[in-house]
Amino acid sequence: MNTPCHSSCNNVSGTWPRVVQEVGSAHKKGSTLPSPHIPVKSGLQTLRTEKKRHPVQRAPSRLYEVDRNNPRQDKYRGPTTCIGPEFVVRAANPPRVIHVGDVKPALRRKLIVILLNGQKVEITCDPSSTTASQIFEVIVESEGISENFTLGLAMLVSGDFMFLPPEVRLHKMAPSGWGNSTQKNHPYYSFTLYLKIKFFLTPLRCFRSWSWKHLLYLQLRRCLLERQLRCETKDMMTLAGLALQAEFGDFNVEEHGCGDYFLPEHYLPEGMWREGEAGVVRELQLLHRERRGLDPGRAEEMFISYCQRLSEYGTHHYSAVTVSV
Repeated sequence: MNTPCHSSCNNVSGTWPRVVQEVGSAHKKGSTLPSPHIPVKSGLQTLRTEKKRHPVQRAPSRLYEVDRNNPRQDKYRGPTTCIGPEFVVRAANPPRVIHVGDVKPALRRKLIVILLNGQKVEITCDPSSTTASQIFEVIVESEGISENFTLGLAMLVSGDFMFLPPEVRLHKMAPSGWGNSTQKNHPYYSFTLYLKIKFFLTPLRCFRSWSWKHLLYLQLRRCLLERQLRCETKDMMTLAGLALQAEFGDFNVEEHGCGDYFLPEHYLPEGMWREGEAGVVRELQLLHRERRGLDPGRAEEMFISYCQRLSEYGTHHYSAVTVSV
C-alpha cells in the first residue's frame, strides 16, 4: 500500500513525517526509516543511493548557460536567469565555501549542501557542536532567503529524503566516521545535505515574490524527473513543454532548429525517453513551439499551477518494510 505523507503550511511545527510503504517499484528496495534521533550508521548505503537519485549523466546541451545579459527584472523573470535547466547549469559551478565558527583545524569537518538551483555550498564546521538549524540559518542568510519557513535541510537515507530535526547535532546524523575526531589522519567522509521545500503552499498567490515561485518550480522539476511526483504521460509531456518555454524562451529556428538544444533526461523521467529517443525529442520540440509568445516566467507559474492539480502534489514518500514480530 502506498500512502503519501502530505505536507502543508498548517504543519509548520516540523513534526516528523509519517512512514509509509512504497510498493510496485522495481528499482527501489524498501527500508525502515530510522528515527531522527538515531545515528545513521551506513554512509556507504547513503552514498550509493545518492547516485541513483541523480539521473542526469550526459554532458549538458550546447545551449545550456547562465544568461547574464538579460536586463528584464519584471514580475516573471529574475535579474539573472539560466538558459536550460538551472539545476544542471549551476551544478557545474565550483562550490561556495563557508566556515561556521572558530574551529581548530583538527576538529573541522566538511559537508556539502546542494541548493534547489543545483549550486553546491561547502561548509566547514565542528560536527560535535554544530546543529542542523545552524547550518540552515547560514545557508538561508548567505542566499538571501528571508521567508524560509517552508524550507528545510534533508539527507538521503535508503533513497528517501529525510528532513533533519532543527536541534539535532550533525555527528548524530552523518555517515559513520565523518565526525570521529579520534581517527588517525582524519580521513575525509562525504556528507551531503539538500535544501528542499518541506511545506507546500497553495494556491500560487501564497508566494509573495518571484524568488519563492522559482524555488518551488525548481523543486517540482526535480520531483517529476526523479518520480517523487508522479503523473500520467500526457501530463508529463505538457509540463515538459512548459519547462522548455520557461528555460529557453520562444523557439527560434535559427538557434534551436539546427540540432538538439536540450537533453530529454532533463525534462522527462528515464523510462519515458529511453525507447524512441529521437521521436520523443521531436515531440517535445513541437510542444515547445506551441508555447511561442508565452512569457518564460508565466510559463513557470503555469507549470506550478499544473503540478498543484496533481493528486500527489505536496506529498513526501518514504519506503518502509513490514517486520513480523
